[in-house]
Amino acid sequence: MGDDSARRLGRVAGLRGFAFVGRERERAGLVGALSARPAVALVQGEAGVGKSRLVAEAVAVLRAQGVGVVARSCHPLREPLAFGPVIDALNGVGEYLRPQAWMDRALAILDRIDDPETAAVVHVNRLVMLPTCADPAIPELIAALPRRTENPRLLFTTMIGLSNAAEIAYCVGLDRRVIGWTEEAIAIGERTELTGLLMFCRSYPLLLDWAAGHWQDFETALAGYRADFPESPLADAGLLAAAQGVVFAARGHGARAVDRFERALTEEADSVLSLPSAAGLARHHLGRGDPDSAWRVLTPAVRLMRRRGAWPFAFDLLPAAVETALQRFDRPTATALLKDHEAGIAGLECPGAVAEHSFCRGLLLGADQPAEAVAAFELARDQWHEIGRPYPAALATERAALASRDDPAAGAAGLGAAIDVFDRLGAVTDGSRCRHHLRGLDHGRAAPLGPRTPDSDLSARERQVADLLAEGASNKEIAAALYVSPRTAEHHVAAVLHKLGTTRQALRRSDGRR
Repeated sequence: MGDDSARRLGRVAGLRGFAFVGRERERAGLVGALSARPAVALVQGEAGVGKSRLVAEAVAVLRAQGVGVVARSCHPLREPLAFGPVIDALNGVGEYLRPQAWMDRALAILDRIDDPETAAVVHVNRLVMLPTCADPAIPELIAALPRRTENPRLLFTTMIGLSNAAEIAYCVGLDRRVIGWTEEAIAIGERTELTGLLMFCRSYPLLLDWAAGHWQDFETALAGYRADFPESPLADAGLLAAAQGVVFAARGHGARAVDRFERALTEEADSVLSLPSAAGLARHHLGRGDPDSAWRVLTPAVRLMRRRGAWPFAFDLLPAAVETALQRFDRPTATALLKDHEAGIAGLECPGAVAEHSFCRGLLLGADQPAEAVAAFELARDQWHEIGRPYPAALATERAALASRDDPAAGAAGLGAAIDVFDRLGAVTDGSRCRHHLRGLDHGRAAPLGPRTPDSDLSARERQVADLLAEGASNKEIAAALYVSPRTAEHHVAAVLHKLGTTRQALRRSDGRR
């Protein structure tokens, strides 16, 4: 920037400890700093102080005034890198810049010099750009990072590269790679006392536990993670927040799921890590029979996915968007999404996205070609099994069963198989939905919930109700979660409270589930 432009640089700092309410002065200052073009503003502060909302509101004001604004956030992993924040801020802004062209120039310069530190920084910055395309070159770049050195800067750069690669691998469904890269990064950090990245590296095993269906272990491990890293924002944002939201929703705790998804969307505004929370929130609306609200959530998320080229990420966004479009009787949009997704993942190593594509093909085929739909859903099921993620595999099993309209026995068997997985996960809502479908078939009876527990007079269904009551669920929410009528839910609630000799409020306070 020239001197005049430099004088227009607005730096909004010192936002620590303030709630967002009453922050009109900061917003006005940010808007004023950016009104004279060209201008750059840096907003910084601790996690959770409302930076994302502040920027989002300022950007909305500026765009309403006709000012072109580019807003991006810098992931903490990139901050120590040379030019890392700049690359992260500019990455994906294809309508304004061509970051790949700059990377190509850096690689050309690298061919003419012999500087291991510069080479490591370039390779890791290239990894910063590759998450949007799941490039098969990632393993080669990881292998090129320096390990046999005592230079702390080089080792720190290698840790960043390994951590980035592990996050990418998880997002695209290469779960087996996550383990090796994460363990290597943690080993470097512990050996060299470069511990600043450990809170990121130790979050990836938590995600793998969740994805592998170890939901009880996931909740326990997450509590341990919070204790080990009390200052980390990761437990309540991004991928971990979305995983928690999915568990809450599957277990019938809709209000907690919505809170988790909405908070994550606020904290990760304009980041691809917000996409799984957008999908989760949209599915909440779909479950309530409100596809229009779901589409309002998905519209900016799909736009972000297109702009950032995030098609390879298996975030459930594409299945949620296709299903929502179909429920809104907008088949052309659903078809166009699947076609764009196919082009977006072509030639890339992203098995999770491939499984989602198979699932979406089943959704599109379901109305007119049930046999082909069953085959597509079963393919998605097998692909998720190969990756090692039982929850989406069970969802695909359920859809294959529902598409087996001409073979009720096969449908009943499929629903029973899905119920077995959902029950093991504690996914009460999903299991109840499958039992509801099973009751509607001509053949087969609803799978039993199981016997009474040895230490309780409550039936398995009543234990589910007690769980939901302890979380503060209303009778209406309990009915929706268990796929029963409000009258039946009311009967179950009365029976639970009578058998436990307690009140609704006391059960919630004591968290009688435990």
